[in-house]
Amino acid sequence: SRSAQGKFVFQGTYRSGMFFGAFFGVFHTAKYATRVLVDPGDAGEICAGSVAALGGVMAKREWRVSMPYAVMLVAMDTFHVFMREDGKA
Repeated sequence: SRSAQGKFVFQGTYRSGMFFGAFFGVFHTAKYATRVLVDPGDAGEICAGSVAALGGVMAKREWRVSMPYAVMLVAMDTFHVFMREDGKA
C-alpha cells in the first residue's frame, strides 16, 4: 500500500539522517577536543577526528556499508577547512 511505502521510506531517511548526524557530531567533537587539549593544527585535528569517527563506523559490520559516505563527509570538511585557510571560501 502507499502508506506502507511512505512509512518505509521515511524510516530509512530518518535512520540515515540520525546516523550521519551522529557521525558528523562525533567527528567535530573529536576535532574540537583535540584543538582544546593539544592544538596540533588543522591537519592534526582532522586526523584525530577521522580516527575517532571512522573507527566508530568500522566498529559494527552493518555500519561499514556507510563508510564511503562517511569518508566523503570528512573529505568535504577537510576541503572546506583548507580552502577557508587560503581565503578562497
